[in-house]
Amino acid sequence: MADANANRWNWMSIVAAILLAGYLGVAIWALAEPSDDPQRGMAIGFIIPLALILITLELLLWRAVVRGRRWLVWTIFIIAVVPALLQTAEMIYVNFLRTPPTWPPT
Repeated sequence: MADANANRWNWMSIVAAILLAGYLGVAIWALAEPSDDPQRGMAIGFIIPLALILITLELLLWRAVVRGRRWLVWTIFIIAVVPALLQTAEMIYVNFLRTPPTWPPT
C-alpha cells in the first residue's frame, strides 16, 4: 500500500543509502587491491555477487522511496543497519567490557 507522504527521503532511507553505498565502496576497494594470494579467485567469486546484491538493494531502496513503499524502506533499512550495529556492539565488548587475560595464569 502506497503512502501519499512517503515520496521523500526521510532519515531512514538516507541512512540506509549511505550504509549500502559504504558497503559497496568497501567491496569495490577489496576488488581493486592487488594480491598474490592463491585464493584470490574465490574472494572475487564472493565479492562480485555481494556487490551485485548491494547494487540491487540500492536500486530497490530508490524505487521504494519513489513509489512510497514504507515497508520496503523499513526492510532495506533493517538489512543495512544490522551489520553496522553488530560490528559496533562487538567493538564495545572487545574494547571495554572484556577483561584482559592475566599472565601468568594462576
